[in-house]
Amino acid sequence: MQRSPIRLNLQVVSRSGRRSDGVELTEALLVAPLPLSKSLEERKMSLLFIGTRVAPVAATVMIIATLVTCVSIAKANERYLGGLAWPYFSDTGRDIPGYAVFCAGLTTVSVALVLTWSANYQYQSELLRGETDPSASTIRNYCKAVRIIGVLSALELSILAFFSTTSYPDVHQYAAYWFFVLEAVALVLNTIASYKLSRLNKVLHNHGAGP
Repeated sequence: MQRSPIRLNLQVVSRSGRRSDGVELTEALLVAPLPLSKSLEERKMSLLFIGTRVAPVAATVMIIATLVTCVSIAKANERYLGGLAWPYFSDTGRDIPGYAVFCAGLTTVSVALVLTWSANYQYQSELLRGETDPSASTIRNYCKAVRIIGVLSALELSILAFFSTTSYPDVHQYAAYWFFVLEAVALVLNTIASYKLSRLNKVLHNHGAGP
């Protein structure tokens, strides 16, 4: 006697728009997330590439271009020179059009720094993924601190750009101090984290290559 196949009540609309039975439902659930996962991984790689390769170069080029442009405007108009052959950088962004260039340039640098520190954290996190060594927890804390301090330093750069030495001299001055201090601290902590991460990888590699 021929038995009729058992069908499940659960049904789903496939990507082609046709309805499929329960067996095909399992296949759809297994196959459908793969493009999403792949897309997410590609997005992470793109952000990592931008943060580690594009953003640092963009920040360097932009800060040089901003400096040259603002100083050129100041010297051409013979303003804010203070008897100096080359004026203070902050003084070149006091009034339009130098102020507009100053704000746009340093804000772009600030965004590039945020991308750089974020990508740096992502890269270090990928290296630490799945690590159960006790020292890995300490390294993760260093990496988190580096990201937070680095991003805060970038925000201070935007503040000193928009608060000129003419209207808000104190805010501009303290923002400049905090930018350099926080950036220096972030660099030192990042160096420590990278050193510890390198030693951890070396230890794990030596254990893996043992007899």
